[in-house]
Amino acid sequence: MMLIGDFLTSQAPNLDDLAWSGSPLPAHPALTGLSVAGADKRWPVQVSMLRTDDLPAGLSCLDDVAVGDRAVLLTDALPVEPVTRELAATLAERGFELLHVVYLDDAVELPAIGGLSLLRVGESGGSDLADANLRAVTTGGEPNWERARAAFVKVAAQYESAAEALDVTRTELRSTRALRQTAEHRLEVARASTTMQVGQAVVGMARHPVRGSRRAAGILREAWKTRRTPAARRVTTSATPVPSDEPRRFDYWVPMPVPPGGDRGQPRELHVTVPAHYIVAKHLLKHGIGGYEPSTIAWYLALCDTAPPGAVWDVGANLGPYALLARAYTDREIVAFEPTPDLAHWARHLADVNGLDYRLELIAAGESPGTATFYLSESSDSSNSLAQGFRVSKRQLDVLVEPLDRYSRRTGSIPSVMKVDTETTEHYVLRGARELIAEHRPWILCEVLAGRAPERPLTELMGELGYRFLHLNGTFPLPAKDVIKGDPTYEHMNYLFAPEDVSEEMLAAAKAWHAALEATPRPRQPGR
Repeated sequence: MMLIGDFLTSQAPNLDDLAWSGSPLPAHPALTGLSVAGADKRWPVQVSMLRTDDLPAGLSCLDDVAVGDRAVLLTDALPVEPVTRELAATLAERGFELLHVVYLDDAVELPAIGGLSLLRVGESGGSDLADANLRAVTTGGEPNWERARAAFVKVAAQYESAAEALDVTRTELRSTRALRQTAEHRLEVARASTTMQVGQAVVGMARHPVRGSRRAAGILREAWKTRRTPAARRVTTSATPVPSDEPRRFDYWVPMPVPPGGDRGQPRELHVTVPAHYIVAKHLLKHGIGGYEPSTIAWYLALCDTAPPGAVWDVGANLGPYALLARAYTDREIVAFEPTPDLAHWARHLADVNGLDYRLELIAAGESPGTATFYLSESSDSSNSLAQGFRVSKRQLDVLVEPLDRYSRRTGSIPSVMKVDTETTEHYVLRGARELIAEHRPWILCEVLAGRAPERPLTELMGELGYRFLHLNGTFPLPAKDVIKGDPTYEHMNYLFAPEDVSEEMLAAAKAWHAALEATPRPRQPGR
């Protein structure tokens, strides 16, 4: 299941491209500020409400969608098999490809329980529906919408029951959190009390008469000072502390490397203002751009300078440092893929505050289209992954998954440079990009973690595609490998998958960028 806000955000890299169409704009927080489509402007993504009672005539809301544009349908029931497949066939007759189908978690009041993502391809598509599925939703070869509605209603009832149970659980959780906060405060007060301090001193002397007596003297002195402090000067805390919803924010500037050949009009510094718990932001604050994966970034920027014409794709963008650098130093099309909603939000924020705009897709790249569970790491936001068990995860969310071959076909974007870092699912990403890799031969920077699943399948896949394996270990020239193996020290985790031999021009560019990164100062913070 997905939140409606996350689903809509995933449909348009630029939220200004979304517009409501076909009915009055409903009142819902996720729709606040959404434009209403009009005849005076072309909207790349139109959002409409489709009620099952209005099928199939209700699909006329799609008639104004132009070829190559997208549409989002919000439905009042879950799109379950075999209904989804029949709907896909009906949409194909109208010239639409069904890209994604999701269950919506927080829009029952619209009412919207299902979400469909569509692309206008401009021509009818065939249907390979199984006979059993056809019989379930058709009569005499024609769609039977009564049967479809019955299937919708049955699953919707199950969903509503689960939603009610979820609401009860959320209420209980909020109550439990409040009780915990109160208990923690009382414990803190007790620990700081004179009685507790005297008790600690007594227990310490009983257990260790000599050492405990010396420690007890210090404890009792502090307790006596606290007791004598005038009431007006004591620091007090509310009995029911209210935690701040606003996380601590970083606010610092990262100096940018001076590019080989001189200034290119790039900003001299990147302004980083994001919540302070993000790992990438912590690394940039400590090491700067010059110390953040220097070998990989040197080759990445060298490829941006010397690779054949084409886009730069950053797959697994996190806060987008690679995308920001590519936009700062090149005129290429930049596309970033990041499925974590909060990371994507702050990546867009950093692009905005620094004036370095690029296309950011809120989707995960994979081998097959659909939705999948995305596991949020408890230890690091840089370790979020589609791979279950890669890191300890107590929080999961559903995300859209799209093969990069299909993404390239539907958008027309063709990469010349790719950076892939998806926390042990890199082989699935590249399998889903096999066609474009075979045809367009992009240069690929790929993370390979030692002892993890991708090592062998990456060796087989990229070997079959005729690529060379060069380990980005900070040396020049890069060492070639017969087999892809991750660095057990985790110091040099990335490879360059090269479609041909590295040219002298590319090698010289990588050396020059490496020197530029080494000369780049560390960040500064306000007031320092």
